[in-house]
Formats: sequence, structure tokens, C-alpha cells
Amino acid sequence: MTATPQSYATFSIESGCLCFGELHNIWSGSLVPIQEFPTTQPDRSGTVTAHHLEFNIPARNGRWQAFHLIDIETKMVSGWFLSHSDVDPDREIARILRVSGSPYEPDCGSTMNNEKTNAAGVLVINRYDWGYYDARGQDEVNEQSDGPYLECRSVDVEASEAVGVVDYAKAKSQVAAWKVQSPDGRRGCEAGVWMRIPMAEYKFGRFGFNDDRVAHSFLFFSGSTDFTQTSFVGHSRALRKPETDVERFERRLREGFDFSGLQLLQMHSAPPDNADMISLCPPPPPESACLGPYPPGAHIFRAQELDALRLHPFMPHVPPEIATSQGVCIETSANQTRQLAVFVDPWKDRVVDLINELILSYLERLVFPSVSFRTPSLIADALFGKPTAGKLLNIYCHCCLTQSGAEPIPNFDADYMSRKVKHFLESRVAGQFVTIEEESVRGIARVVAFLVSEVLEMSSNAALCSQRYGIVPADIRITVYSDPELYDVFQYSTVLWKGRE
Repeated sequence: MTATPQSYATFSIESGCLCFGELHNIWSGSLVPIQEFPTTQPDRSGTVTAHHLEFNIPARNGRWQAFHLIDIETKMVSGWFLSHSDVDPDREIARILRVSGSPYEPDCGSTMNNEKTNAAGVLVINRYDWGYYDARGQDEVNEQSDGPYLECRSVDVEASEAVGVVDYAKAKSQVAAWKVQSPDGRRGCEAGVWMRIPMAEYKFGRFGFNDDRVAHSFLFFSGSTDFTQTSFVGHSRALRKPETDVERFERRLREGFDFSGLQLLQMHSAPPDNADMISLCPPPPPESACLGPYPPGAHIFRAQELDALRLHPFMPHVPPEIATSQGVCIETSANQTRQLAVFVDPWKDRVVDLINELILSYLERLVFPSVSFRTPSLIADALFGKPTAGKLLNIYCHCCLTQSGAEPIPNFDADYMSRKVKHFLESRVAGQFVTIEEESVRGIARVVAFLVSEVLEMSSNAALCSQRYGIVPADIRITVYSDPELYDVFQYSTVLWKGRE
């Protein structure tokens, strides 16, 4: 955009503060002292997370401009942008969208107020933060009405599509003037502006602050606003550049987006805020029960082995009698053709490290206590029970350990992996006299290869469902956490929960 956007209206702030929201919100804001720079944090009430706002904020004195934002195709108003006359509208709206945009768009930034939004000078206002979700001031505004509008305000759709911004010192008088007018008949005034977005189901706002922690801009939009299809009046270029899924993923890789998945995992596994609520998500095990991190020299897999398993998943040989009795589908290479995600830099090494940490913790906590049984069949029974009953994953693992008829995997060094498994298990002996038979080692290595194949296949699917062509640690973590059988196997990895600190 090279031309200056065309303003819809102008107004002045003289009190160093403005009030905002629906009429009763503005009224409520006019009754409390002028607030300092807000550092409000979200509060959860049941299933709703909202911010407690006072509906006034410090604002820069002087002339402000109001701009319509329109849908490029329909030319309908899809948002509003207000800014002080000294502020560049293009740059300021781009800055705000980088910090916190529409929660319904990819790369929306922060959807709640937090340390990042505070540091960037952006106040996030979401659908549950204002309007009829906050009833303060509603009775007072209704009681003072001498016009016909507010008699039907609770069912008036147009009222829910709009908000106002007005100078703090003139807020009460402006509410009195606006409330006797129909919502679509309200216009701007010397001290503020009334903003309506037709057919706005949900309302959102973003205030931008300068370095002095004083507001100098405001973005108002709805749940249906698409910033890749929205522009200033008279401009044809969208406020956000449309991206393909590939472009978005590659940009995130370049910009250092956090694909670790640690924050997401912690959020899912956190106990519910309400003690009466029952969480359906398993909590992490006690920290004292977790194992690792392990030195890289103990790793079982190199990148080349993992890539081989990604391309050619290890499938155990399941005897026909077991497959028939358990309803197991015997897969062959003929039905393995599918779309696959790949390993990508700079996350490839961390994917390799995470998978090795999962496997090493599994070997130490679950497999090592059973190797004293010595023979493959006895170890398999101790670990997985009989192959004629139980969980499907255990049936497959039992067959991996006891059946050696699986097809070799191209570019997969099974001997190397078996040596690494044996060396790791023997390193756990700590002076005990334990001999691990070679066939048992090879069987355990097949179990490990199968488990990793399962994780990689499901992680590849998770990546593709997220419109990414690359497997990242977040895919591994969420795959393990969301699959009950894999979670039972790998939940005791420290690196799963905390990363490699």
C-alpha cells in the first residue's frame, strides 16, 4: 500500500483517556478512575476464559482518525481501525496483527493477554470480555433512557454488531446521545466514533500502545473477518498476505517458530482449574519416576535408521492362527503406499533426540527388569502377556520379540541397532551378573523398531493433518500423549515432558 488510507471520520481525545465497548460498557468505564496501562490476565470460569476490563484506558490526546476495513470481494465493512493522526495506519495495523490477530486465522499470535502482548504494547479484547457478557452499567443505562431503542435492546441484533470509542470526559453525555438513536443511525461525533460491522457474530478488539504505554490505535473486527481478504477502503492489497500451507510452514521454520510442542503438552496435561471438574486427559507421572535425559552416545537410532522406518515401517510376522483369533490385519508392502511427512531442519536433530529418549526410557523402565527371564518367549510373556489376549499393541510386540520372520527393511542397519540395544541394557546391570541372549537382544530390537514405526507413522499423519509436510517434535509428543497404548509405554521420559534443558 502506497497511498494513505481514506478516513471515514475524525474525533479528538482531550482527557488522556478513552472509554470503549457497547453503551453500558462505556458507561461503566466512565464511572471508574482512569486506568494505568492494563496488564490484565485471563480468568477461567467454567469453559469460558475471559479478561476483566474496566472499559477505559490511557489514550493519546489529539486528533484520531477512523478507517473502514472492507472485504476485498464483497466491499462490505468487515472491521474498523482507529489511530492517532501521527500514527502510520498501515504499519500499526501490521504490528498489531503480528502480535494478536483473529483467533480464527493461522498464525494469529497471542489469543490472550500475556507477557508477550504486554511487552509489545497490545491489549487483547475477546468476545467474552465485553458486550452483554459483562453487564456492569446495563441497569443504569436502561434506567436513563427516554427513547424507544433500549426497550428492545436485549434482542436487538444491530446493537451486538457494534461498539463505540469516546473521550473519557465526554463519555456519559455521549452515551445519553447515542442511546436514543437506533444502532444503525449512530454516527461519529467530535469526541468519539460508533463502529458497526454488519452480521458480526463475535466482536474482538486490539488496542495498540506507544512506548509511553498510552493507547494510540484500536483494531475492531469480528469472528468472520478474514485479514487475508480485508483491506482499507480504496486499497486492493490485503492486510495480511495469503499463504499456502507450504509457504506458512516454511516461513515458520525461517522465523524460529516453536515446534517443540512442550507448551501444548503442558496445557493438555494440566489439572482442571475447577476442582469439581474431571479431566479426561492423563496427568504426567511423578517427576521422580521419569528417566533421562541420556547422553547422545547411548542413542539407539541414527537419523538414517529413523528415516528408513519412516519410509518402510517395521511390521512383525504375526502367525496366522493368532491373526485370525485376534482379528489382526496382516499388512503387506502392497498396501503401504501413502503420503508421508519428512524430517526437516532445524528440527530433525531434535526429533531424533526425542525418539531416542523415549526408547531409552522404555528400555530402562519396562524392558530391563524382564531380561533376566533370558529367552525371547519368557521375556515376551513377562512384558506383554500371552499373544492370544490383551491389547493389540502388546500382541504385535509379543510377535516382534518371538518371531524373526519379518521382512528386512531397506537401508536399515538392524545389526547396528541390536548392538546399541545390547550395550545399553548391559550398562544398566550395575554389577549384577546378567547375560542377555543374542536372540533376545534381536527380538527386543525388533520391538523397538516396531514401536518407533508406530510413532513415526502416527506423527506423520499428525503433521499432514496440521497442513505441514515436516515432522516436528510437537507431532511426536502429541502422538504419544493422545494414544493410550503408546502413552503407557513412553510416559516416563523426562525429555517428553521437559525437553532437553
